[in-house]
Amino acid sequence: MGRPATASTGVVDDLKRRIESGALPAERPLPSEVALAEEYGVARKTIQRALASLEQANVIEVGKAGRKFPKSSQPVERVASRTEELAALLSREISAGDPPAGARVASAVRLAERFQITRGTAQAVLVELERRGVVVSVKGRGRFVPAGDEPVTTKAAQLAEAMRQSIASGETPAGAAMPGERDLAAEHKVSRGVAGRALKMLEDEGLLQRGPRSERVVAEAAASHSLSQR
Repeated sequence: MGRPATASTGVVDDLKRRIESGALPAERPLPSEVALAEEYGVARKTIQRALASLEQANVIEVGKAGRKFPKSSQPVERVASRTEELAALLSREISAGDPPAGARVASAVRLAERFQITRGTAQAVLVELERRGVVVSVKGRGRFVPAGDEPVTTKAAQLAEAMRQSIASGETPAGAAMPGERDLAAEHKVSRGVAGRALKMLEDEGLLQRGPRSERVVAEAAASHSLSQR
């Protein structure tokens, strides 16, 4: 029997997807409730309900000092997400020029009205669009379609090049685990969308591959591959 939709539904779906992809690895605690509430644009109580649902479903577990971790002993069931479906639809619309480059994208409130979804789900859709590099977030102004030379792509390419050099020099050796999107974004002071796009570039090039927990690791012989292209 299906449950009635709540504001936490979109948060639950998105956190499941991020845990399964390795963006939230099992060895690291989840962001705090306050940080998640700010990221998804919902109340802290909504985050608490979402985390309770994930804990009940054995997707996360409570570790030391009450911190919550993705559960490593049980794979997360892949669930087709309404968040991903809508993000894919909006990505296609943006690629077709609606809205055009430089324009502000619809807010979570408007997306919720358009698609008859909760605000939490709508916010998760916007987070996913930013992760994909389809939109950029401007603090205090909202999210926009990249304009001109698409700065998101430029920043992602620069970050990808820095990681290539680190791999080629041996500073990041074969088999080493790469930071997750959040940690990489914080380290280089870029958005998660930029970090995710840079990691995807290297994965597509074969320099990174998925580890046993779906984390990204440097592929075997990646360093020599990188050097051979220079």
